[in-house]
Amino acid sequence: MAGYIIYSLDWPKFRDMVERPTQQQLTLLARVLAEERENLDGEFEDADPILEWPSDPESLAPVVAKRLALPDWYGDLSRAGKQLWEGTVFSACMNCTKLGLDFRVDNDGVYWDVIEVGWKHLGVVPYTITDVALSAFGTRPFRYHQSPKPNKSRDEYDRDQDEKRASLGALGDVLGQFLSSAKEGQKDLSPEDLLAMLEGHEGIAPVYKDALKDFLSDDDSELDSEEDDDSGEWSPMHSMHTPAEVQRILAELKSIAPAMKATKTGDARQQYEDDLMPAIESIARDQRMLFIQVDT
Repeated sequence: MAGYIIYSLDWPKFRDMVERPTQQQLTLLARVLAEERENLDGEFEDADPILEWPSDPESLAPVVAKRLALPDWYGDLSRAGKQLWEGTVFSACMNCTKLGLDFRVDNDGVYWDVIEVGWKHLGVVPYTITDVALSAFGTRPFRYHQSPKPNKSRDEYDRDQDEKRASLGALGDVLGQFLSSAKEGQKDLSPEDLLAMLEGHEGIAPVYKDALKDFLSDDDSELDSEEDDDSGEWSPMHSMHTPAEVQRILAELKSIAPAMKATKTGDARQQYEDDLMPAIESIARDQRMLFIQVDT
């Protein structure tokens, strides 16, 4: 099921590990880091500083200690580097019982729709972290600072999404018309004919026309350059929230109860009541750290 899996950790123990890690904890984290780095072999650019890190866990322990002490764990890392460190933290918290973090599964799955209803009601643009606590749900790992994004309101975002859906629908109609013409025996149809049909359609956004042009082009250089580009945006696959943040999330979730009751998505309403709220209330009551896995 695509959505979010809800876990929690003992907050004081996690904080102690970050601020005053024991040698055993550093060794365990270094072992996970070495394993994660091996899994990402070939993903790093030649000039990536991570390639200068030692490969054996014993030598990696000081690297781990230095990164734990940073106020920003991700800002100086490449996209592959961010993926490496996130995977290390995520895997260690989930699988290393010897870290002593009291890992707990609070709910094994909440649909995307549940959080999206909350984001919409609270005016949050998806995957954009704001001063709304719920905006960081599934999007902000511990000590991660998101790069600034264009200042867009929720209404502007919704309008853009409506335009995209309409544009994609129009693109689908053109492609369907082209395929139907080909099936009806117009054997001389070519990619150029398809491009001409696209150019003459005002309902298709230029970005989709350009994408199809690139796809049909014989020149692969631009596509290759995009594949080799490491400057693209990185999307975290988990988030972590302190007990104070959990209290704010809980308050915001309670505030959207009327919107949840009014939603036409029955599954979202039921999951809000039966899965999401009981899990967050339990974590808040126990003053634990909320740990969210993005499940695709």
